Amino acid sequence: MLDNLPDLQEVLDDPDLFPGRQIECLTWTIELLQELFSAAITKLGECRFTFFIDALDECDEYQIQEMVTYFQDLGQSAVEEGNSFYICLSSRHYPAIDIRNSKQLTLESQAGHGEDMAKYVRNRLRVGTGKNVEDVRAQILEKANGIFMWVVLVVGILNKEFRDGRIFAVKERLKKTPSELSDLFKDILRRDNTNMTDLLLYPDPENLKLDSEKITIDDMDRFVLNSSKGLAELTKSKISTVQFIHESVQDFLVKDDGLGELWPELKKEGDFRSISHNRLKQCCDTYMKLRQEASKTFPFIEYAARHVLYRANEAAIGLAQDDFLEEFDLTTWIKHDNIFEKFETRRHELTISFLYILTENNLGRLVETRCHYEQRIGAHEKQYQNPLFAAVSNGHEEAVRVFLDQQTDIETKDKTSRTPLSLTTQRGHEGVVKLLLEKGANAEAEDKTGKMLISWAASKGHESVVKLLLEKGANIEAENKTGQTPLSWAAQREREGMIKLLLKMGANIEAENKTGQTPLSWAAEREHEGTIKLLLKMGANIEAENKTGRTPLSWAVKQWQDDVAQLLLNNGANIEAEDETGRTPLSWAAERGREDVVKLLLEKGANIETEDKTSRTPLSWARANGHRAVINRLLKKGAYS
Repeated sequence: MLDNLPDLQEVLDDPDLFPGRQIECLTWTIELLQELFSAAITKLGECRFTFFIDALDECDEYQIQEMVTYFQDLGQSAVEEGNSFYICLSSRHYPAIDIRNSKQLTLESQAGHGEDMAKYVRNRLRVGTGKNVEDVRAQILEKANGIFMWVVLVVGILNKEFRDGRIFAVKERLKKTPSELSDLFKDILRRDNTNMTDLLLYPDPENLKLDSEKITIDDMDRFVLNSSKGLAELTKSKISTVQFIHESVQDFLVKDDGLGELWPELKKEGDFRSISHNRLKQCCDTYMKLRQEASKTFPFIEYAARHVLYRANEAAIGLAQDDFLEEFDLTTWIKHDNIFEKFETRRHELTISFLYILTENNLGRLVETRCHYEQRIGAHEKQYQNPLFAAVSNGHEEAVRVFLDQQTDIETKDKTSRTPLSLTTQRGHEGVVKLLLEKGANAEAEDKTGKMLISWAASKGHESVVKLLLEKGANIEAENKTGQTPLSWAAQREREGMIKLLLKMGANIEAENKTGQTPLSWAAEREHEGTIKLLLKMGANIEAENKTGRTPLSWAVKQWQDDVAQLLLNNGANIEAEDETGRTPLSWAAERGREDVVKLLLEKGANIETEDKTSRTPLSWARANGHRAVINRLLKKGAYS
């Protein structure tokens, strides 16, 4: 959209859409993307825009419904605002999708679709010439029933059948070929077992180096095609991976239990997913038992170290892992894992507990198993103190849930006196916060400085966490030892979304800390223009004074912020406001030597001869500090003392 409509850049630059956040640091959520996309559509004007979404059927049904509802609402808004916005969704026939105000087009019913299939057969079918061949082409198109994937697979099969020139064998093969796609997959896989074990799962292709002089990409392409019976292919990306040729292949094997039909012995062993992960786990474990000095020559060693425990955790869905954990060589695993860990602080000491390792990696099923054997949930370990803190710090809900079920003390404290709820609140892990609160964790806990959990969440900008804490009775006006409230923290840290939330929930916009500083004063001191605009818009007092009589404008001038000063002056700030010592913004600017701020204040009509309680003028302050540029500007304006 930006390439074709560069004016939409203003949407990304809108401070109201990304309050207090840098785009490169954002955590992109579906909600935020929807908000961004909606904002972009409203800016289209008379430009016509069509949005294409492919393979809708590959989403879960609830995701499809959520997506459709969002686009329906967006389309309705576009119509009301006069925007030309169209959405084209493509999907297989299932699941059924109900979309109001839509036009449906069934591809296989279109004349062009049939013509495309006929053209494909004419160009790709290599079975000679003559009337027999024309008959074969006609039978392929008739039997395909409009399914292009079926045509592609069958043409390949018949070409292979015709290698010895026997057209009658081709016709016989076509006659025996199932017309249903799922039956065709089954037929392809059952026809022979040649090279069926040649394909190996390796999820990290960028770490597996291939010598192109010994094995070319074309060789590998043919190898994959042959071993998978044509049902898998290499992707065309920069780093090629192997994928099924179509989502329907995976549906047949997994959803429709094609694996169970083809290899019934697997069904006898239990859940196929668990069996697969268990076998991969065994491969990883065996690989790691090789001598370390020899392991460097084996390209799969990093994968083995990084995935053996993950595979065991997945296998635990249907297969007990007690014996595996009991016999697992943790010391060897730590050594291997440390070799491939880039950051020294993330490497483990050989004395670390197994439970800590499992927790840190969010392996909830294995954590549950290990808890029965290892009573070290509260034991101190490196980095995160103990397994429970490792779980909450990383937001590992599954592991936290296991510990909570084990009656772990949820008010235990780390070396900095933080509780698990305090730590996960600071990190913004909404799911873990919710778990701990449901188990009775104290929502009003405070740290050594008296800073409450809700203030931590507000200062970090974790809006969903603040909502949870408020639901559990947290005080929206909770003060720390210096009197700062959650709203004050949000203003200080430029959390504009949080400010809107707190004000909506009833926070006091004029709340003062022990020195009398309000949220607006904090924003002025910290140079947060967007926050200042928001607070003023929400009714903040632009002349709020602290206990020394300083206003937001005074804070801005003292911090050398001409842009902030300009903003406050444009919104009616009193240019002659005096603090308890009788000093005005011009007096402070002159003392600090800020010529640009002095120039701004003079242009706005500041009194050049105002005296403070020690009878000093702006000019005397400038002279006392040797600020020549400011002295000259004041003299030109007529200052004489």
